[in-house]
Amino acid sequence: MTVGTAAVFPEAPPWDEAADPAVHWRLRGMATEEGWRSRGIGTAVLTAAVDHVLAGGGRVLWCNARLPAVAFYERAGFVRVGEEWDEPHIGPHVAMQLRPETVRTAH
Repeated sequence: MTVGTAAVFPEAPPWDEAADPAVHWRLRGMATEEGWRSRGIGTAVLTAAVDHVLAGGGRVLWCNARLPAVAFYERAGFVRVGEEWDEPHIGPHVAMQLRPETVRTAH
Protein backbone atom coordinates (compact mmCIF):
# COMPACT_ATOMS: atom_id res chain seq x y z
CA MET A 1 0.00 0.00 0.00
CA THR A 2 1.35 3.42 -0.97
CA VAL A 3 0.48 6.18 1.49
CA GLY A 4 2.75 8.97 0.25
CA THR A 5 4.42 9.88 -3.02
CA ALA A 6 6.37 12.57 -4.84
CA ALA A 7 8.35 12.93 -8.05
CA VAL A 8 11.39 15.18 -8.55
CA PHE A 9 13.33 15.83 -11.72
CA PRO A 10 15.60 18.49 -13.24
CA GLU A 11 13.52 21.29 -14.77
CA ALA A 12 13.99 25.05 -14.81
CA PRO A 13 11.11 27.06 -13.34
CA PRO A 14 9.01 28.95 -15.89
CA TRP A 15 9.55 32.30 -14.13
CA ASP A 16 13.35 32.26 -14.49
CA GLU A 17 14.59 32.19 -18.10
CA ALA A 18 18.22 32.10 -16.93
CA ALA A 19 17.70 29.11 -14.61
CA ASP A 20 20.00 26.15 -15.16
CA PRO A 21 17.93 22.94 -15.33
CA ALA A 22 20.91 21.03 -13.96
CA VAL A 23 20.54 22.73 -10.57
CA HIS A 24 16.81 23.59 -10.62
CA TRP A 25 14.60 20.63 -9.87
CA ARG A 26 10.81 20.39 -9.90
CA LEU A 27 8.67 18.66 -7.28
CA ARG A 28 5.45 17.20 -8.71
CA GLY A 29 2.73 14.88 -7.57
CA MET A 30 3.45 15.33 -3.86
CA ALA A 31 0.59 13.63 -2.02
CA THR A 32 -0.32 11.70 1.09
CA GLU A 33 -3.31 9.36 1.22
CA GLU A 34 -6.10 11.24 2.98
CA GLY A 35 -6.49 8.83 5.90
CA TRP A 36 -2.74 8.96 6.57
CA ARG A 37 -2.28 12.73 6.74
CA SER A 38 -0.91 14.51 9.83
CA ARG A 39 1.30 11.53 10.74
CA GLY A 40 4.60 12.85 9.39
CA ILE A 41 4.45 10.91 6.13
CA GLY A 42 4.41 14.01 3.93
CA THR A 43 7.38 15.42 5.82
CA ALA A 44 9.28 12.14 5.41
CA VAL A 45 8.51 12.02 1.68
CA LEU A 46 9.55 15.64 1.22
CA THR A 47 12.76 15.09 3.20
CA ALA A 48 13.62 12.09 1.00
CA ALA A 49 12.89 14.16 -2.12
CA VAL A 50 15.12 17.02 -0.93
CA ASP A 51 17.92 14.57 -0.10
CA HIS A 52 17.61 13.09 -3.59
CA VAL A 53 17.74 16.54 -5.19
CA LEU A 54 20.86 17.46 -3.23
CA ALA A 55 22.52 14.14 -4.10
CA GLY A 56 21.76 14.82 -7.77
CA GLY A 57 23.40 18.23 -7.68
CA GLY A 58 20.18 20.23 -7.33
CA ARG A 59 20.37 23.57 -5.56
CA VAL A 60 16.80 24.86 -6.03
CA LEU A 61 13.63 22.81 -5.66
CA TRP A 62 10.38 24.34 -6.91
CA CYS A 63 6.74 23.35 -7.17
CA ASN A 64 3.26 24.59 -7.94
CA ALA A 65 1.52 24.24 -4.58
CA ARG A 66 -2.19 24.03 -3.95
CA LEU A 67 -3.19 26.76 -1.52
CA PRO A 68 -4.18 24.32 1.27
CA ALA A 69 -0.62 22.89 1.15
CA VAL A 70 1.23 26.24 1.32
CA ALA A 71 1.70 26.13 5.11
CA PHE A 72 3.18 22.61 4.84
CA TYR A 73 5.75 23.81 2.31
CA GLU A 74 6.49 27.00 4.27
CA ARG A 75 7.26 24.91 7.38
CA ALA A 76 9.81 23.04 5.23
CA GLY A 77 11.48 26.31 4.18
CA PHE A 78 9.79 26.95 0.81
CA VAL A 79 8.93 30.53 -0.11
CA ARG A 80 6.25 31.83 -2.46
CA VAL A 81 7.23 33.03 -5.91
CA GLY A 82 4.83 35.31 -7.76
CA GLU A 83 1.07 35.58 -7.58
CA GLU A 84 -1.61 32.96 -7.01
CA TRP A 85 -3.52 31.56 -10.00
CA ASP A 86 -6.43 29.22 -10.54
CA GLU A 87 -5.50 25.91 -12.16
CA PRO A 88 -8.57 24.71 -14.11
CA HIS A 89 -10.24 21.62 -12.60
CA ILE A 90 -7.77 21.63 -9.68
CA GLY A 91 -8.07 24.99 -7.90
CA PRO A 92 -5.89 27.85 -6.63
CA HIS A 93 -2.10 27.43 -6.71
CA VAL A 94 1.06 29.40 -6.01
CA ALA A 95 4.62 28.69 -7.16
CA MET A 96 7.09 28.01 -4.35
CA GLN A 97 10.79 27.29 -4.15
CA LEU A 98 13.37 26.04 -1.69
CA ARG A 99 17.15 26.30 -1.60
CA PRO A 100 17.79 22.97 0.18
CA GLU A 101 21.45 23.55 1.08
CA THR A 102 20.41 26.70 2.98
CA VAL A 103 17.82 24.80 5.00
CA ARG A 104 20.18 21.89 5.73
CA THR A 105 22.98 24.15 6.97
CA ALA A 106 20.63 26.31 9.05
CA HIS A 107 19.63 23.43 11.34
